[in-house]
Amino acid sequence: MNVSKFYSNLLFALALVAVIVISSLPLTLSSPSSTPIIIKAGATTIEVPREESLVLSGVPWGGFHSFNPYSWEATWGIWGAPQLYAQLFYYSFWQDAWLPFIAEGYQWVSNDTLRVFIRPEAKWSDGTPITAYDVEFTYKLSLELGNGPGIDLAEYVEYIKAIDDKTVEVKMKPGANNYFAVVEGMFWFIPVPKHVFEPLYKEMGANIREWKNDDPEKQVVSGPYKLMYTDYENVAIYERIDDWWGKDIFGLPRPKYIIIRHYKDLESVIIATIRGDVDQACAMSRDIPQHFKDDLSAFYEHPPYHLPSGPLILWISYRNPELANPVIRKAIAYAIPYKEILDKAYYNGSDIASISLVVDYYERNQKYINRTLCEIYWGTPTCKLETNLELANRILDEAGYKRDPDGIRRDPNTGKRLEGYTIMIPSGWSDWMTMAELIAENLRKIGLGVETEYPDPSVVFERIGKGEFDFTIMEATEMPGASHPWLTYRVIMDSRLTAPYGEYAIGDYERYNNTEVNKLLDEAAKYAMYPDKLVEIYSKIQEIYYRDLPVLPTVYVTYIAVYNVKYWVNWPSEDNPWWAPPALWHDEGNPTLFGLVKRGETPKIPDWLKPIDEGGLLIPYQKVFDDLRFVVETGQSSTPVRARPTPTTSPPTTSPSPTTSPPAGAATTVTTTYTTTRTETYTKTTTMTVVQTDWTTTAVLAIVLFIIGFAIAWFARGRK
Repeated sequence: MNVSKFYSNLLFALALVAVIVISSLPLTLSSPSSTPIIIKAGATTIEVPREESLVLSGVPWGGFHSFNPYSWEATWGIWGAPQLYAQLFYYSFWQDAWLPFIAEGYQWVSNDTLRVFIRPEAKWSDGTPITAYDVEFTYKLSLELGNGPGIDLAEYVEYIKAIDDKTVEVKMKPGANNYFAVVEGMFWFIPVPKHVFEPLYKEMGANIREWKNDDPEKQVVSGPYKLMYTDYENVAIYERIDDWWGKDIFGLPRPKYIIIRHYKDLESVIIATIRGDVDQACAMSRDIPQHFKDDLSAFYEHPPYHLPSGPLILWISYRNPELANPVIRKAIAYAIPYKEILDKAYYNGSDIASISLVVDYYERNQKYINRTLCEIYWGTPTCKLETNLELANRILDEAGYKRDPDGIRRDPNTGKRLEGYTIMIPSGWSDWMTMAELIAENLRKIGLGVETEYPDPSVVFERIGKGEFDFTIMEATEMPGASHPWLTYRVIMDSRLTAPYGEYAIGDYERYNNTEVNKLLDEAAKYAMYPDKLVEIYSKIQEIYYRDLPVLPTVYVTYIAVYNVKYWVNWPSEDNPWWAPPALWHDEGNPTLFGLVKRGETPKIPDWLKPIDEGGLLIPYQKVFDDLRFVVETGQSSTPVRARPTPTTSPPTTSPSPTTSPPAGAATTVTTTYTTTRTETYTKTTTMTVVQTDWTTTAVLAIVLFIIGFAIAWFARGRK
């Protein structure tokens, strides 16, 4: 036997095998790692496939406390992003439309009575049908406990009751007519299973609030996920329910598992997100935009990066008479370092808020901003303020606020030095802490003695509720659509949100008291179906606001959501805005789960995200009020609206064309017509790059290996 020839042939064969193996390596190496996520649970080890798991972190309120909607500390996943307990409807402010989820539709029976229809397919995870009696029970138990789903409706609702198994009716209190609160309170309603909670309540009474509802074997939910495991400290795992009742309507979310991880600090969250250990994070840093060229993304890949929601407010308490003067407040408005806040606290991940308190980022809100008033009171038609310390000082000088030698001003009426004030921010809230430092520094430059303080968050919220602060920073509301700006004005200026709730306020934290504003807010809620009337009412509210300045807007709060597309793609974006808010920590973010696909798969926007008149399930918000207007003007019930998963032939709507005026005796001075324009398109597709073999690299490697193999073989022949 020729040994050298044998080894030579063997080496050539090995070289050929190497070429074949190497040719497949680029595809293998480019795919996401399939290393499982391993979690130690006491003596037990839990493993879940990484490629089947959606990992979330940086949840704003953090912590795992209870999976019981009646708990005072209900865990994220109940209120934050209800993958466990679903809502009757979800609202997308991008489309300005409602997605019927547990519910399938609604009907106005009269001008004070609304009915909601539960989907016949809807079932609890134990197979028990979800019924109107669950909704009725949920609300009644909320009233008895003083906490829980629908409790905010108590002020306006006479009753919520089941008409039959699948029809729930809500009737407003006589004279209440707060259509914003009732529509949103009912549509956002989260029912609980009566057959589970009723026996527990009989056994435990009010102590049911302490029930954790954390046994995966016994937990009964309505959403597409249920609890698999939590250590109440670092992690919670939700597992998809593969026989979920909604799969024939909505499909199943692609992630088999949702893992919520808590890291020791925000920087750790950011590092994990950049690395790909976290798929979506509520976290932003100056470094993140640098990675947009890699696997990271956000709704916008340019400032402000995230979708704005409500204004972030500088609340100034009226408990200090010297700070109550609108002159002081106007000077402070010009002293706020808006651009510095955007750069140093938000890394340009937000935008300056409109002084009107209306979120001007969205076209449909523009009509509610009176720009003439902005010209009169602020000298700018944009309603955006710029920092002007010279003007702020001049305002105070002309009002008689003299400076002492150390620069601190004195009140011209009381002679009191304007010092000893603090801006109170929860400890650890680093972006707001930076913001507070910047504001305090500028307020000192205009003669106010202001420092910062950072108590524990629980202390901060207690003091805010009691009105025991000088300055603080906090959101007003989170939604730029739906009832905006009514809800924002109400939370900021409605004095009734203080008095009925004992020593704790649920709004009007600064203790502004103006009964004229209260009446205008009621009038806006009463005429929610007449956009032109709302323009008139909001103009009146804005003028009062500009005169008194109960609070000051700074920048916009945003739906912070940074995505890493290493494992999951088709996140909503500027170029593909198929749902908003996209943030899965937000109440309305749940539908985002149904559009995600694994990297390498072809993305597809769910067909049910089309409007109902195009065969989808989305109900335009304006239609809800158009139907209401029909009832108000005719005294007849509206046609029931039912959004079914497949297009059906429906009778023509009985709602009239938009009119210019309310009925006689209802509203006055409305003389212009309005139209609702829908501009969404559902034909847009997103092209994803599927990683394939790099044949150029493969060819080079093959040639190199061939040469090496040939050289070795030649050497072996030479040794012969």
